[in-house]
Amino acid sequence: SYNITRPAGGGAIGTANEFSSNDIGIEFGKMLTAHDDTIASAGDGTSVDDGAATTAGASAALHVFSLGSGTATVAVQDSADNITFAAVAGLGFTAATGRTSQRVATAAGATLRRYVRHSVSGTFTNAKIAVAYRRDI
Repeated sequence: SYNITRPAGGGAIGTANEFSSNDIGIEFGKMLTAHDDTIASAGDGTSVDDGAATTAGASAALHVFSLGSGTATVAVQDSADNITFAAVAGLGFTAATGRTSQRVATAAGATLRRYVRHSVSGTFTNAKIAVAYRRDI
């Protein structure tokens, strides 16, 4: 919940917020989509260059805002050279047939290579999605 306040006669607007948690806490990461991209058919997203691989694990979040029809399966992939990509173990999402949100994670200590992207497979139309990931460090 939230409350918005504004002093009489103008001035700065204040807010008070309250959030509930599922015991995971706040995670900050990087977007693999521009925001809520509409994907018309299966394919790969643009890669993100993090400069180096890490060996502390990772997590990712998927939000499917809408899906025209069919089933879309989203996975996070990584690469050492930005040419050959492979699915990251633990960072594949359950196939989506409609609006959903999911969080997945690798095993602790798993390697995430330098370049990261998302990949969408399946037969579907107009999947409006957002995908983000974070490296555990």
